[in-house]
Order: sequence, then structure tokens, then C-alpha cells
Amino acid sequence: AAATKSRSAPTDAVASFRRVLADTSDAALRRDLLVLVAELEEQQPGRKTEAERAWREILKIDPLHVGAFKALTRILRDGERWSELRDLVGGRATETGDTKERVALLQQIAELDEAVLGDLAHAVDTHARLLELDQRNRATYQALERLLQALARWEELDLLLEKETEIVAPAEAVELRARRAEILLENLDHPEEAIDVVEEVLAAAPDHADARRLLVRLLDAPATRLRAATRLSPIYEATGDFAKLVQTLEVEEQARTGADAIPIAPSMSPVPMPDSATRET
Repeated sequence: AAATKSRSAPTDAVASFRRVLADTSDAALRRDLLVLVAELEEQQPGRKTEAERAWREILKIDPLHVGAFKALTRILRDGERWSELRDLVGGRATETGDTKERVALLQQIAELDEAVLGDLAHAVDTHARLLELDQRNRATYQALERLLQALARWEELDLLLEKETEIVAPAEAVELRARRAEILLENLDHPEEAIDVVEEVLAAAPDHADARRLLVRLLDAPATRLRAATRLSPIYEATGDFAKLVQTLEVEEQARTGADAIPIAPSMSPVPMPDSATRET
């Protein structure tokens, strides 16, 4: 009998608290009573759903209630209810006025997005919110770079890299611009924009190998053919690569005279020269 009475005590207490809840509209009192109800319900076998419902009612009254948030986080994690957990954390991130806490919460969401839910598009949105809070955070930039590339969202990646060049050291900015140029040419098919960026790279780093390689590719685009040739000619002259110099000079001459363009091989292979035996004969 004593055991039965002991087991019924929490149930009786919950019933009493709920009767008071039904008769009061006082928010603070309702919140405090609901905390007691939730804690008692969690202690009873088979009452997890009722406990969760009480914790959620608390958040409706006090969206930043720490106890309710922690309890629901535990319940949702234990149940592997990841989408609901993301919504819970997102709700708190929206409500809190503490920037440091919001950053930590958004980082949790980003981890759920990628590692658990595989929702890369939502991860992009989450990291974009993080970037708004800290516009100089390289880790956030790098995460966005990775995600946008995985999603083939090239225009957004180009804009991100352009913005990132403003916060990094000059040497890093050169490499970011080189990446931009490659994206503009290979993924977005914007050769004129690509050559603008290539020229920025070469102005800062004249020997940049990737920029030079892109210039050669830009010879194939009619809109950038002359500009690329004009840039490459002094490079080939300085390096003594006269076979390629002849080809770029021909492009420049064709532009001046209006002659039909002679196709340039993508490989820019040297023009065959006679061997010594041929010259002697």
C-alpha cells in the first residue's frame, strides 16, 4: 500500500498543478508550475510525451528558458529527432540577443546540417547567417567555399571569393583572385570578366603560373583573344619562347589588319623548326 501511495504521489501532484494551470493566466506562475509538471512527468514511466509537451509550453511563455531548452535538446537527441532539434536550436538562435550565444547556436545548426542531415543548402544559409555576425571569420568563408563548390553554385562562390579578398593578406588575395578567374572562365563562361581578374593577378604576381595558363586558354575566346595575346607576347619574349611569341604576334597583327583569324592550337605547341641536318643540306 505504501508503494502504491508513493507511485501515485507524483501523479496526484501533477493533477493538482494542472488544476491550478487551468485557472490562472499569470505567465510567471504558469511557467513555474509547468516546470514542476515537466520534471514530474519525466520521472514517471511512459510519460515522456507529456513531459515534452510541458517543456514546449514553457518555451511558448519564455522562449529563452534555459531549463526547457536543455531538456528538449536532451529528449530530441536521445530520440535522434534531428530535424526537430535543428528547429529547436534555430528558434533559440532567433530569440537570443546575445551575439556570442547566437554564433554558438548557429554553429550547432551548421554541424547538424552537414554531418547529420546532409542538408547542404540549409548549411549554406546557416553559414551565411554566421558571416553576417562575423564578416572576417575565415573558417566561415572556407566552409561556404566548400559548400558552394559542392552544390555547383558558381555565381555565389565567385561573389564570396571577391568579398573574401577584402579581408585577407595580399598574397592570399592573389590566390583567391586566381580561383575567381578560373571559375569565371570554366564554370560561368564569362571570359571577359575572367581576363579582367587574370590581369589583376598578374599585376600583383607577374609569374603566377595559373594566371598564365588561363591567359593561354583565353586565346580561344574571340572576345578576349587580342587581350590575351597582348599580355602573353612580352611573357614569351622574356622567356625566349619564340614559337609561341610568333603565334601571339600574329593574333595582334590580325587585329590591326582585320585579317581572318588563324586558329591557335589549345596546347600552344611550338612551331616545328628545321633540324641542323636540314639546314646543312
